[in-house]
Amino acid sequence: MSSIQEAAKKAVNLGKQLKAIIEVGECLEELGSLELAQFEVERTATEAKEQCAI
Repeated sequence: MSSIQEAAKKAVNLGKQLKAIIEVGECLEELGSLELAQFEVERTATEAKEQCAI
């Protein structure tokens, strides 16, 4: 295999790895958004309970 073919193969592999890293990052971002949404729901529920107790 020529050095050009080897370089191309490495570039393709790096591209695949980068794509996987980006997908993991997007997944983590979604999880962060879900955690924030859950916190907001819990906070709203707590505020509602406090309002009902007054």
